[in-house]
This record gives sequence, C-alpha cells and structure tokens, in this order.
Amino acid sequence: MKVVFRRSDGLAEKIIDVSPSSKLGESRKAAQMLLGLPEDPTYRLVLGRTDQELEDRLNFKEAGVRANDELILASTKHNTASKKVNLKAVSPEKISAPVAKNHISVSRSRNQESLFKLSGWQKASLAGGIFGTLVVFGMFLTNNSEPVSSNVNTALDTPENGSQSSSVDQPNDLPDIQVAPETIAQDEALKLVNSWLNAKTKMNAPPYDRQILNQVATGEQYSKAAGTIDWLIENNAYYSYNSQRIESVGEFYSTEDKAAIQVTVVEDLILYINGRVNSNRSGLKRTEVIYNLQLIDGSWKIASSAVVN
Repeated sequence: MKVVFRRSDGLAEKIIDVSPSSKLGESRKAAQMLLGLPEDPTYRLVLGRTDQELEDRLNFKEAGVRANDELILASTKHNTASKKVNLKAVSPEKISAPVAKNHISVSRSRNQESLFKLSGWQKASLAGGIFGTLVVFGMFLTNNSEPVSSNVNTALDTPENGSQSSSVDQPNDLPDIQVAPETIAQDEALKLVNSWLNAKTKMNAPPYDRQILNQVATGEQYSKAAGTIDWLIENNAYYSYNSQRIESVGEFYSTEDKAAIQVTVVEDLILYINGRVNSNRSGLKRTEVIYNLQLIDGSWKIASSAVVN
C-alpha cells in the first residue's frame, strides 16, 4: 500500500509503497534520509489522520496505518506535531534544508549550498584572511615589545645585512581549514549497491567471508548481515545465487557524508538447509529497497536498508 511520508516543516514529502507487515522503524529511517533529515535527533512518526505518535517496533498493520495515510516525521525535540506549511508563503531565504539532488523535491535557495561546501575562491579568501590577521597581530606584538628603528628590516633581510632590527615572524603553517568531502554521485552509489549484492554471494555461503562484509557495510547493515551469517552456519545452510541485478533506480539523495538511494533489486536465489532446498525462501525475488549510505574513514559503505514493498 502507498503511504505519504512528510516532513513536519512541510518542505518535502515522499510517497512510499510499503508492506503492511514491515516495521515502521525501518521505513522511518529510509524516509528520513530521502527527505533530507539528519539522523540526529531521532525523528518520530505521527499519523496525520489521528495525530497519534506511532512506535517504531510496530508494523504498519499493527499501527492502524491505512493506504494513502500521511505520516509526519517530527523531531523528538518537540512534543507536538508541526502544522502544515504553505510553501508559497515561505521565502527561500528562510528555508534551511540539507543539500539535495534534483531527484527529490526539497525547497532551498542556491545560497544554502555554501553551508556544505566552500568554492575555490572562498577557500583562498578564508585562508588569506586568516594569514593576514596573524601577520598584523604579530606586528602589533613586536611594535609594543621594543622600539623599532626607522630602517625596519623585513623577513626578507639576509644575515649579511647585519641588521639587529626586529622582523615580523611569519607563521610556519596556516591553520587547518576543514574542506567538506565530495558527495557521492548516483553512479558511485549504484556501484556500492552492486558491490553489496556481489558480496552476499561470498558472505552467505562457505567460507562465509566476513572480511568482505566489513568492506561494504557498517552499523545496522553490518549487524544484520553478520546475524544472517551466524544463522546460516548454525543451521548448516547457505544461499546460492543464480543471478542478481538492479532492475530500476528511483529516488537519490546525498549530503557530504550520507546518502540514500532507492532501487529495485531482482535476485534468483536458492536456500539450502542440510543439503535440501527450502522452497519458501527460494526463487525469483523482486524487491524495492532503500539503501542508506554513510562515509566512514574516507570510504562509502551501506549503513542500513529498508524494504518498501
């Protein structure tokens, strides 16, 4: 069934096709990323029809969510659900939202991109301003510590001049200027998802390679995959994949260190338990998944995922 996820500030909404048996928490995390909301603070789901707060542990059926219901993502910092906002009445200068790709309708002004990245001339101006301030400050200290002769020597004077006049000490190093890392492109995000699919063929069958898991996953995604490996080993089971592919690509969103991409994955797989095929968990599977990506120590990894249908 289709459900509308909406930011409490009214700046963006996303229609997601969910399964009634899927957990609210998984879909909330996925929608939170797609709508450009940060992971911290945690957001809560409020059913727009009843203004009732819903618990992550419930599935959509247990929570009484119906088709076409509106679920509002409200910050836990506030105790009441935010009212709808007339987007036409909000000036772009007052809107503060994370940088998003064109694939998602988040209203923002072009000037907000400067919150995340500095252009080349801005970096140079910032470095030059800091450098100049340090030089002036050094001259001030020098001039107040001892008299300076009318024939002032600069830092360019050579020892042969024999001048004893004070010179301005230039700083050895400029202060560190933190430059925001590049956001991940959609093509790179798809490559990471494909790497994840390929890794499953090595993780979910002997020798149950956990090293490759560490290369592509982190956080919740790592924990879930590690749990699957443990279950397979304990039950003398393994998966065999005949084929895997990304059939289609949906929404894509990215910031400096986080991203989300929605894809339809098709897998033809077989689950063997004690050498016998488990027909309930085998066959051609077509799944729509939202993958949440995160930049960890310079490498992009899958942090979590949620099935949306």
